[in-house]
Amino acid sequence: NTENISMNSFPFVSFAVTKNIFPALSNFLLIDVTAEMTDIVLIKKKSVTEIVSFPSGRNFIIRQISKKFGVSSQIAESILHMNNTKKSDDETAIQMQEVLSDAEKEWSIYFENAFVELSKNTTLPPFVCLTSGEDVANLYYDFLGTHKEDATAEFRKNIQIFHLDTSAMSHLYNTNPKFKPNVFLSVLTIFSSLSNH
Repeated sequence: NTENISMNSFPFVSFAVTKNIFPALSNFLLIDVTAEMTDIVLIKKKSVTEIVSFPSGRNFIIRQISKKFGVSSQIAESILHMNNTKKSDDETAIQMQEVLSDAEKEWSIYFENAFVELSKNTTLPPFVCLTSGEDVANLYYDFLGTHKEDATAEFRKNIQIFHLDTSAMSHLYNTNPKFKPNVFLSVLTIFSSLSNH
């Protein structure tokens, strides 16, 4: 329907869907890890109050794997999948640990800077709703839960992470069982449905 086109930033779309899933939740952080970016959205009293973004997302991890193993991005994705399913050989698993450790360190520097920016005038809520691609969701879950001796240390001790994945949203949309749903397309589908009501 080309007469009904609306433009929205993904953090706003993600927030609209999240508040539909958690209608009683007033204060939380929304963290969207997309292909190239991480968006951190501060929700206070059920309203978006601030957004901080930094240039590190899923593709950064893929590029680091590609560089480490000297392979294409497609092969790097396969190596990531093998690592996720615990099917890597010992040498590959060790190299992947090194890649992911380095990726976590770099992402956490960005995250600390964003955290400091967002917490200048307020205490950040411990509840975090995390949206990311299925193949890296557990990695970012672990990144957030990693113990740090920095400005985020106390926050990380009390953090409660909810992964907004396709199963958490499955009651809000219909899908063809022949195809595996995509988390970002699912969010967009639900948002479109909400917007049309």
